Amino acid sequence: MTGAGPPMRTELVGRERELAALVEHLDSALAAHPRVVLCRGGAGDRQDPDGAGADRARDDTGRPVAWGPAAESSGAPPYRPWRQVLRAVSTSVEWNAIARGQLATWDCATPDRGWLPRPVPLCDSERVGFRDSTDEAINEAVQRRPAGPVGGAVAAYHGYRQRGVAPARHLGLPSPYLTLIFTIDEPLEIAQHVDPRRPAGVYDTVAGGLHTSPVVLTHDGAQSGIQLLVNPLSARALFGLPAGELAGYDGDAAEVLGQVCGEVHDRLRDAPSWEHRFAVLDHVLGQVLKRRMDGGAAAPTAVENAWRLLLDSGGRMPVSALASSVGYSDRHLAGMFRTELGLTPKAAARVIRFDRARRALQRVAMTGPVRIGDVAACHGYYDQSHLVRDFVDFTGRAPSTWLAEEFGNVQACQPHQGAGLPL
Repeated sequence: MTGAGPPMRTELVGRERELAALVEHLDSALAAHPRVVLCRGGAGDRQDPDGAGADRARDDTGRPVAWGPAAESSGAPPYRPWRQVLRAVSTSVEWNAIARGQLATWDCATPDRGWLPRPVPLCDSERVGFRDSTDEAINEAVQRRPAGPVGGAVAAYHGYRQRGVAPARHLGLPSPYLTLIFTIDEPLEIAQHVDPRRPAGVYDTVAGGLHTSPVVLTHDGAQSGIQLLVNPLSARALFGLPAGELAGYDGDAAEVLGQVCGEVHDRLRDAPSWEHRFAVLDHVLGQVLKRRMDGGAAAPTAVENAWRLLLDSGGRMPVSALASSVGYSDRHLAGMFRTELGLTPKAAARVIRFDRARRALQRVAMTGPVRIGDVAACHGYYDQSHLVRDFVDFTGRAPSTWLAEEFGNVQACQPHQGAGLPL
């Protein structure tokens, strides 16, 4: 064990002595003498994959825990698992927000997707989770990249669990990813669908296509589940139909995935940890992909290439240049896009650009005053009013109103208890 004081050695044998040593060093840290505590042991010694022991060790202090297991492969540098976890935590956690009992904000360089905030960028073997657990409230958010065949169709798994927080109402906004959610304990409540003519509903599983209007979701202070961020080009392989047939849809995932949804939901409820839940998804959805990819059709190459060009440009590439690059007329490419993805190239570009701009607004608001014009200029908008118009079109609100509603004070925009989940 090393830290701010003289070198120390503590023999950790057995659970009680181990936790007592951890509590001692937590007390030292709270007294402004921080330490780094490294616990060495083989894979068979790891009895707390979800950090439960550390959580108990800090119950008396009232301080949150940041944790993250990581695998060390053959030939890895010394202490690599700890370096992976500490690097991700130190560069990604909004510590002030955690200290106030709020969920951390995540960020990455790649465009975000779905109804969740940006995740911490992880290597394939890395997993990071954040836990804030008190007697009154629980906030957990865990991310992992899918393994095996699912990794080619799904960008990330986002696990979430809340208990004892304030009831909340949030917007699920347009993004360049399809949404697939498996709840665990509580169903997901959709107060307003993408199509506002549909009645409100409660769902154990939810699938959603690309859309250009918000989804309104609510919870009563408790919710849990896993959201999958699905590449729209993989809709045929996963759902057996093109993403275009899901456009504007948000409802029961069983309508497109079938009985496998019930199996996944039951197995997630029975799984003892986040890692076990993610393994369930890897296994079950991997089998679905294998069956459907063996005889299923792929998206047209021109659409695949054009979609990737749009993503790479942040939605800035003109439609005429996009069509020319894949060898089609504007009109023909628009028809192919609408069939395969559910949006025209112009609408898809707007969604991509909006998604990146609103994520940038959120990041800026975390650190100081929001200058909407600067964000607009950085993301390909003609001017501030252009970005505001897109915001109103996609959210029904001006940017400043959305920030205030979703994240509280715009000048010091910390995520509240509902942020970070599929809301």
